[in-house]
Amino acid sequence: FQVEPMACYRDGCPTLYPFDFVGVYNRERFIKLGGYDHTLSNPYWQNLDFGFRSHLWGEKIIVSSSFRLGYDGEVPQEDISADASYTTFFLKNLMPVFRRDEAYIPISRFFSFCAKSPVGFFSSWALFRSARTWVRINRYRFIHDAETTVGQWEPVTHTSLPGTAQI
Repeated sequence: FQVEPMACYRDGCPTLYPFDFVGVYNRERFIKLGGYDHTLSNPYWQNLDFGFRSHLWGEKIIVSSSFRLGYDGEVPQEDISADASYTTFFLKNLMPVFRRDEAYIPISRFFSFCAKSPVGFFSSWALFRSARTWVRINRYRFIHDAETTVGQWEPVTHTSLPGTAQI
């Protein structure tokens, strides 16, 4: 899974990644979404987790062309490596399946996860079980799953530039 940075000059362009956590947020909706996940230590995956979860739970993040922000120095490089934060992002956002009116992580997905997991069997099981519990608690908040999100995403044909991200 990779998010490609793309310039968007069209007001209202959807995104899954509020670059550098910058945005104007509706406080009530932000709180209902759980905000940024403090358990993710990597800011890139923390930011993407919030954006992806927002979309999975029926909210939208859009780019506004009414204002621009700039850096005094260089744009910070983001660590997009598949670290422990990626594993959590993967389990909470990409692993759930949506059926009827709820999301769940099928137990059958454990073995494929374990085979690719950077940790051993028992640690993989603990991570998987924790994610399944989190998804079960939030199961009715999902309105679709990652497969549907990616399948329905509008292709963006803008030129790549740092500063905004599109899937």
